[in-house]
Amino acid sequence: MIMTRFLTVFGLFAAAAAAWAQPISPKSGERIVLIGNGLAERMLYFDHFETEMHLRYPEQGLVVRNMARPGDTPGFRPHASRKSQWAFPGAEQFHPDKQQHLGEGFFPTPDEWLIHEKADTILAFFGYNESFDGPAGLSNFSGELDAFVKHTLAQRYNGTAVPRLVLVSPIAFEDLSAKRDLPDGKAENTNLALYTDAMKKVAEQNGIDLIDLFTATNVPSDEPRTINGFAPSDAGYRQLAPLLADGAFGKQERVSKADPELLRKAVIEKDWFWINDFHIVNGVHVYGRRHEPFGPANYPDEI
Repeated sequence: MIMTRFLTVFGLFAAAAAAWAQPISPKSGERIVLIGNGLAERMLYFDHFETEMHLRYPEQGLVVRNMARPGDTPGFRPHASRKSQWAFPGAEQFHPDKQQHLGEGFFPTPDEWLIHEKADTILAFFGYNESFDGPAGLSNFSGELDAFVKHTLAQRYNGTAVPRLVLVSPIAFEDLSAKRDLPDGKAENTNLALYTDAMKKVAEQNGIDLIDLFTATNVPSDEPRTINGFAPSDAGYRQLAPLLADGAFGKQERVSKADPELLRKAVIEKDWFWINDFHIVNGVHVYGRRHEPFGPANYPDEI
C-alpha cells in the first residue's frame, strides 16, 4: 500500500519532469552517455534507467555509458591521472579557487571519452554541488553551464552530427529530519530551486532540452526515496527511471517480454565491467604517475 501511494505521487508529477524537454525517440544503435555529478554516478549501482530504456526499446540496440563522477561540474572535472582538470577551454575562469592541480598522466579527457564512446545523446546532471554556493554563486554557475553547453554543441563526438544534449536538474532535498539527524531541506531546496531555474534559462537560451527532476520530486512521499536527503535509494532510482526516460525520449510503453529483474541484473553486470574500465582499479599505475616502469608490464591484461 505504501509503495502504491509512492508511485501515485510520482505519477502525478511525472509531467513536470518533462515540461522543459522536447523528447525524441532514440534511433537504432543510439549511444547515450551520462555525465555529471553523484546523482548520475550512483545509477551505476541502481541502474533502473538503462533497464527501463531496454524494456521500452528492445529492438534498438541501445548503448548506455555512465561517465559521471561525484563532484564534477560543467567545467571542473579533476582526475589524478590527467594533467588538466578542465572539461573545456576557458573553464578555469569559473573556478579561480581551483587552479592548483597535481594530476599527472594520460587518462583521457572528457571530450576524448565522449569521442571514444561516439556519443549521440548526452544526459548532463549538474546543479546540486554548485547549489551550495547559494544566490551569490548563481551567475557564475549560469556562465559555466552556458559555456559548457556551447562547447558541447560545437562537437561531433560520433564523427558526423552535433550531439543531442539534455540537461538534468538536481532532485529536491528530502526532509528526513523527523526520523534522523539530518537537515529539513528548506534551505537546500531554496537554493536548488534557484539553480534549477538557472538551468532552465540556459537550456532555453541554447535551444536544448532540460528534465526538471527538482519539481517532480519536491513533493512528500510515504516512503523515503533517499538514504540521506539527497542520495536516492534503490526505490528512489526506480522512480526516477521513467521520469528520465520520458523526459529525454518521450512516453513509451514497455514492449519487451524480458523479465525486468533479470534484465536489470544483466545491466548491473555490464555496468560492473564498465566501472572497472572507466574507474579502473589502481588507475595511477595504468594511466598515471606510476605507469613507468611497472604499468606497461602489469596492466594491459587488466584493461
